Amino acid sequence: MASEEKRKTPLQSLFGGVEKKTKEEEEKEKKELQEKYNPFLKGPGKTSEGDRGPGMGYSVDPVLPGVPGASGGKGGACRASVDSFGESVEKHYFFFQKFFTVNQLSTFGVSTVKVLKLKDVFDASVSSAYHGQIGTKISAIQQQVSTYLTQIGQLTKTLFPMVREIRMMDERLDYYRNSLSADPRSESARQNEVTLKSTWIEVVEQGMQNPNSVYSMATKLGFVTLPDLFFAVNPHGKTPEEQLQNLHKTLGAIEKQHAFNLKVRNALEKKLVQYYTWKAKTYQEMNHTYKFRIKNLKQHYNVIRLYISWLKPYLTSLKALQLKGATSSSELVSAFESSALELELLCVLKEKEGIRWKSCVLIRLKYVTRPELQFGQGGQRQPIHVGKVDVSIEPYVATQEDIDYYQQRTDGEVLKYYSGSDVNFAADVEAILSSLGKDVEEYLREAETGERKEVTKEEKKGKPESLFAPFEGLFDSLKMFKPQKGAPSRKEAHEDEAARKAMAKDAATLAWVAYDVFKKTNGMMTPF
Repeated sequence: MASEEKRKTPLQSLFGGVEKKTKEEEEKEKKELQEKYNPFLKGPGKTSEGDRGPGMGYSVDPVLPGVPGASGGKGGACRASVDSFGESVEKHYFFFQKFFTVNQLSTFGVSTVKVLKLKDVFDASVSSAYHGQIGTKISAIQQQVSTYLTQIGQLTKTLFPMVREIRMMDERLDYYRNSLSADPRSESARQNEVTLKSTWIEVVEQGMQNPNSVYSMATKLGFVTLPDLFFAVNPHGKTPEEQLQNLHKTLGAIEKQHAFNLKVRNALEKKLVQYYTWKAKTYQEMNHTYKFRIKNLKQHYNVIRLYISWLKPYLTSLKALQLKGATSSSELVSAFESSALELELLCVLKEKEGIRWKSCVLIRLKYVTRPELQFGQGGQRQPIHVGKVDVSIEPYVATQEDIDYYQQRTDGEVLKYYSGSDVNFAADVEAILSSLGKDVEEYLREAETGERKEVTKEEKKGKPESLFAPFEGLFDSLKMFKPQKGAPSRKEAHEDEAARKAMAKDAATLAWVAYDVFKKTNGMMTPF
């Protein structure tokens, strides 16, 4: 930012308009707004119609159909508590799951847009048989995860020497490619040809250590001009083979001119023919080796991704089995057979195309149970939970941004309980490749497509600065007095408000219906 301010002209500083917020600043502002006003995060009654952020949802009061209620007021929830030590309490969760995922042809329940399971965490007392059963399964999965992580680490470690070797080959191939040109006056081709010739003398001929090298022969009488002539003769051509053909023409012209004595001319011809033959052979060999190396890199990278795909199901299972570890909770006693579960279902009841508001009902279930292990089919012991369940049915009207943020926030809180499960290994591999350089992405793309990216002159040059740049700030400043395009009209605002109230009414009504049906199904008293 400081460097950009220095480049501003006085007119730009004088007439500079309001600076636009960066993408990071906008995301941060949205996150802070959601953290403060998200209706699901605050819970029922904490974010009402009058106490919410701009364009955000809020909690609604449940209301019986046909009876005037306070829909859109302070917000609330329908709550119930069921004690059941004689039968399993799993049925209460499946009641709501079935009620809000009913088939269109059925007469039971409510047809919803989608149902999201946001929270699913549990814990058990450390001395219970249920805790031991879960621990055995976790141990087996952790062993398999450890094996895959070791293999992924070893494969990732070998990426560094592979990329270093490919980068060195790519650098050498750039000298070959840039030395080839159909234009005999190309300065870039001449410079790269000089570089390759120096490499040939120093590496192939071993420089001054070889008495027959170009540099060593220059110390002998009559061959002083040999290095200058060797670097000066650069036949043009699009391929090394074409250069070798043009070399014979150039040498033939030199022989006709009799510019040098026979001994120097023969030495020059021998060295040039040897060099261009070496160049043609090594260029072809290096091209094949380079293609093999990048395909090997791609294969190596795909193997890592394959191991990661094998690892993900184990991590998912490990996350699902991991206990919360709330040892200080009053609901769990170490000496008792006890467990605690928390479940959340977010049901999106209604939505309309072009309308941002959605009618939602959030079901929160909190179990405190006594797990009993019973032998099932196949001789395996299955836990059956009996105990108490607290139900909270909360109606909301919300936007898709509210739902997405609460879902991400809930997932983040759940992942705090699971050591290591929030690591994205695929992203880590991508980060490693990014740290190796952007050219690695080009190697992978080239290995897949077989085509090398050519950098155009426009990309090298960049976008030229406009002549009207000093006055652009003045135009931006004047735009603030002009009504923005896309701003909602009075009619659109009225329709949006009507849709919001309709969605709030639907959420309030269906929340009460679900609560009423749940109580009647379980033989509980209802107010109406």
